[in-house]
Parts: sequence; C-alpha cells; structure tokens
Amino acid sequence: MRLFYQTLGMSRGSKTGTYGKVLQRLIANAAAPGTTIDVFGLAPHRAVADQYRYLEFQDTTEVLENGLRAEREGYDAILLGNIFQPGLHELRELLNIPVLGLSESAVQMACLMGPTFSLINVNPKFNRRVIEGIRLQGLEGRMTSVEMMTVERPGVFDIALSDPEVAARIVEQFTATARHALDKGAEVLIPAGGSLMAVLIESGLTHVDGAISMARLAPGTATADFFVVIGDLVSLDGLTAALAEKPDVVFNALNGVPGEDGSVQGLLDLMGLAYTHSGLATSVIAIDKQLTKQALVPHGIPMPGGRIVTREELYERDPLPRPYVLKPVNEGSSVGVAIVTADSNVGNPISPDARGPWQEFAELLAEPFIKGRELTDAVLDGPRSVVLREAHNRMAVQMAVLHRMLARRPAA
Repeated sequence: MRLFYQTLGMSRGSKTGTYGKVLQRLIANAAAPGTTIDVFGLAPHRAVADQYRYLEFQDTTEVLENGLRAEREGYDAILLGNIFQPGLHELRELLNIPVLGLSESAVQMACLMGPTFSLINVNPKFNRRVIEGIRLQGLEGRMTSVEMMTVERPGVFDIALSDPEVAARIVEQFTATARHALDKGAEVLIPAGGSLMAVLIESGLTHVDGAISMARLAPGTATADFFVVIGDLVSLDGLTAALAEKPDVVFNALNGVPGEDGSVQGLLDLMGLAYTHSGLATSVIAIDKQLTKQALVPHGIPMPGGRIVTREELYERDPLPRPYVLKPVNEGSSVGVAIVTADSNVGNPISPDARGPWQEFAELLAEPFIKGRELTDAVLDGPRSVVLREAHNRMAVQMAVLHRMLARRPAA
C-alpha cells in the first residue's frame, strides 16, 4: 500500500531540514507493515502564514494539483498533514481514492477514546478554522473547550526539535494548559497543529494526568490504511474472499448501509458465521425508522409521533410545530438529521436554498423534538440476559458483545 502524505511544514524547510527529517521519521514509524508513506511539501514560497485565508487559498491550489498527481501515480490514499486540511473536501470531489485530514482523523480517534475532548491551540487565528472543521464533522458537542498556549510562533517549534531546553518549555506549557481542559471535563487532548504534535512526540508525551494526548501523526495513516482495505472489500466477492478462512466471530463495526440494513447480516448468515450486531430480520426493520415504529408501538413501546414528508411539502409549510426533527427514513446513526427550531436560519417555511437534509433526500421523517439523553442498549440473550448501557461510545458496547460471544465458545 502506498500513501501520499501532504505536509505544508516542509515548505518552510527542505526535506533535509530539521522538521523535514523528524516528520519523515515519525511518519515512517507510524506506517503499518507493508505500507509505504511518501512525504511531500509545497513550493518554498508557500505555507508562510496558512492561518490567513488568502494565503491558504494559494496553498490549496498546489495541494489540489498534488492530489491529482497522487492518483495518477497510483497512490492508494492521500493524507493532508495540516490542521486546516486545505483542499480536503475539494479533493474528495475530484479523486477516486480516500482523502484523509490530520484534524478530522485526530478528532475521530479522540471520540473513540473518550466521550469528550479539548483542543490545545497555539495561535488564536487557528480557532475559528479548526472549529469549523469539527462542526462539519458533527462532533462540536463532544468538544469541551479550546485552550490557548502562549508560545512564540512559528519558529519556536522548529527550534524545539533540535534544542531540548526549548522542547522542555513547550512540554511544560502544554501540560499546564492541558490541565485547564481536564478541569473542565475533557478526557482526551488534541494538540492543534502538526508542528506541536511533532515536538510532543519527540519528547515522549502521551498522557497528561492520565488523560490521553493525541500527540501523534498516526491517526491519519491508520485511518487511510483502514479506508483502503475497506475499499478492497466493498464488493461481495471481496468480502466473501476475506471471510473464506471462517473466523470464529465477525466483528461488525459498520454503520448504516450495508452494515446495519441486513445486507452484511444476510451474507454472514448464508456463510454460517457468528457476528456481533443484530440479526438479519432486526437489521432490516431497525434501519427503517417508520417500519421500526410499526413493529414496536403495538408492543407498548412509546415512540414519537410524526409522518413522512416530501421536500416539496417542507418548502410550502412546516409539517409540525417547531421545534421538530427531520431525518432520512433509511439511514444509520445521525446521518442527515436536522433539528428545526424557531431560531433556525433556514427560513419559515424552509427555503430550498437553505442547507439541510432536504437537499439530499426526497423524503424525510418529521418528528417532534424530544430533549433528553441518548443511550445505547445492547441486550444479550442466554441463560441470563444482560443489558449493556453506554451513553457515548457504541464501540465499547460492541466490544462487550464480542467478549461475551467469545466466552460462549466451546473449548477446543
């Protein structure tokens, strides 16, 4: 597997400079066996002040050209090793290979490791840009705070990579700043910047008072590896070939279609393989929100009212009094969910030009908004039924299910 790593930092110093050497070594160490990661910078006059939108726009032009080059030259994925991830969404429109960003991958990994995270930032001009990206991911609610360090920028990080005393001062200030985030309830810390991450990695900092610091460049490479492998398995032939060795248990961590709608479950049933997640019939019903209501309400389980509406109806009038929720009928997780309130900037009635799921889905399920805590319950049957409840991390529930299934296996 070949990955194309695009950094902006190496335009401020060549590959033979301190940062270039450190970055290439860290990236090489993060590569999985059998994976080659080639690191590329920008032209020498680029990335001089990427916190300014005009200058970032100029950098993005070169990033897009490099992305097209990466696909032409046969790379399996491209990684943008910059906290602003310039060109991320544009490249996803252009390319047929996975495109991963440093900030997006770090935030996703942080949310797997804990329910809340904080950003430790080095430049106030970074705040709005980074938060915009987190908001697009739909994970702003998991962010506890943005804490500011007061180190000099940008040269101090390059100096720290060759001066242990400067590095020690940065680590000391990062630790002190991180403790403010921990006092506010953060459980995972994200250094906001590749240069800061490099200094912390070189200093060996992995935790602050027991809380994980995402001072690592590996989340992007690991995520890229994952998406390339998944890309090879998306066909039925690819998946069946991968399962030919008959594993004891298949850990189904897929969201939405085809992982939760019965497609994968049906295949695994035909192959006689045990798997986590609900079975075929339950998956087919539960992925359809309206069908789920029809199955559960007759058994006395309370469900919100509502009805299916077309986008044309939404443009004419609200289907319910505000606040109400709009969601696709057949999608997993919170894909396409919108809460329409009296203060929503979408018009009244909803404007066709307003951003929302009505632009993507022809029909939506409208339900009254119910404020409350979201819980995930996994019920394991057997001699003694067990209910596992997890408020934030569904992966933890899945792991508990897998552990229970393995424990039931007869001894060889």
